[in-house]
Amino acid sequence: MPVKDFDPTTDGYGSKYVKGADFEEPEYLTITDVNLTDFQDGTRKLVLTFNDGREATVNKRNYTRLTEKFGADPNAWIGKTVLCMAGDAYQGRPSLVMVPQVPKTAAKRTAPAMTAPATEDDAEDVVFA
Repeated sequence: MPVKDFDPTTDGYGSKYVKGADFEEPEYLTITDVNLTDFQDGTRKLVLTFNDGREATVNKRNYTRLTEKFGADPNAWIGKTVLCMAGDAYQGRPSLVMVPQVPKTAAKRTAPAMTAPATEDDAEDVVFA
């Protein structure tokens, strides 16, 4: 009998979540959704959805990076950009590294305050002992 409707990512032969090995080159991705997902092994993890439709689970190291730059509320991460890339190998496979990208804003420089030149009237305020 022919097999129909087989999807290796949902039928147990892979993962629908991106991994470090999926990134031959670093990519900038924007977070479009954040969910808390229960997995079959009983764990719960944050899952990010990106602007291209791909999803990634958030490990402890990436969670720390994201909260340091974007804050502790994962809902506030929506609309933020991360640089995704392959990192150091973990259990023989490259780990997924997410580097939060904070927009660079031009630092506003203020000119030093202009002071009026001293006048003879200013000399009246000076008291000599």
